[in-house]
Amino acid sequence: MACKICHHPELADIERELAEGARYHSIAKWYFCDRHAVRYHAERCMPEKLKTRRFEVEKRRLNDQLDRLGARVEKQKRSNTERLKRSVVKDLIRTLDAEKPHIPHN
Repeated sequence: MACKICHHPELADIERELAEGARYHSIAKWYFCDRHAVRYHAERCMPEKLKTRRFEVEKRRLNDQLDRLGARVEKQKRSNTERLKRSVVKDLIRTLDAEKPHIPHN
């Protein structure tokens, strides 16, 4: 299969965008080509140096997403712990109130 992107008049710009981590569909939309052709080019035709650069950019992006997700998980854990503490305290207060001896007023 002949690569359509290899013959695209803006090949250098497309490869630069790919190396910087741009999404296939975004490139296809911007340069008026098929996203499958962009992917084919990125996987089979792009110079190794640019593939490596794209890989590093994607790795950084994924690590950032993992860090943000980890922070959200920790925040949720803290939030759940605080909610649980409040719930236990409320239950304890209700239990103590229910068990208080009734002292008649004179």
